[in-house]
Amino acid sequence: MEGGAMNDDQAVAVFQKEAGAAGLAFLEEMRAIDPGFADLLVRGVYGLVWSRPGLDLKTRELVAIASLTTLGGADTLLASRVGAAKHLGLSRQEITEVIVQCAIHAGFPAAVKALRIMRDTYDADTSEGRR
Repeated sequence: MEGGAMNDDQAVAVFQKEAGAAGLAFLEEMRAIDPGFADLLVRGVYGLVWSRPGLDLKTRELVAIASLTTLGGADTLLASRVGAAKHLGLSRQEITEVIVQCAIHAGFPAAVKALRIMRDTYDADTSEGRR
């Protein structure tokens, strides 16, 4: 992952490691809608940005969760980031703490909404037999 731009296969491998089966299903959904957009997503996010040195995948997920919490209105993406964070081994407590920290800057309504999304994502994962 360290060191610069990746080729497409390397970018997809990072995406799969980070997002797991749910991420690959999302990628296939995007390919069905617009293959060019799916390629742009993988190349841009994972091939260029997430391949930069300095942060591991878990930290990148926490940053994404914080950003989406602060942004608000990105419920589907926030749920996918929570699922990916869980897939990478981040605990519910770690994710909750990041969201609570966001309440200071994003406001309590945004944090309440994000905590509900986090809870629902964990509940869905548990009911489907995931971690």
